Amino acid sequence: AAGGKILPGWEAKKPKFLPEEYYWLIGATHKGFPEEVTEVRNTFGSNISFKADVLKALGGFRSEMGVKGKGLLQGEETELCERMREKFGRGVVYNPDAIVYH
Repeated sequence: AAGGKILPGWEAKKPKFLPEEYYWLIGATHKGFPEEVTEVRNTFGSNISFKADVLKALGGFRSEMGVKGKGLLQGEETELCERMREKFGRGVVYNPDAIVYH
């Protein structure tokens, strides 16, 4: 799997009360992520990709997870990355230059 940096796509000014280390709360890459290409446990779902055969071997994302209806359980990508590490012994190749705005 491969993933990259997620920057906030602010529609207005950045809120003063939100420091970069809390960007994970809005689905963006938080302060403390590596600044070089390296393997990490997981990235966030809006900037991660998997080879089709790996995703299939893992059984895909857990359908019981995710924000839907009254269910607020998040972190499907983190859980999937944990299964990938268990099965294949590898994490996600993180490239901070592969940027998306979310």
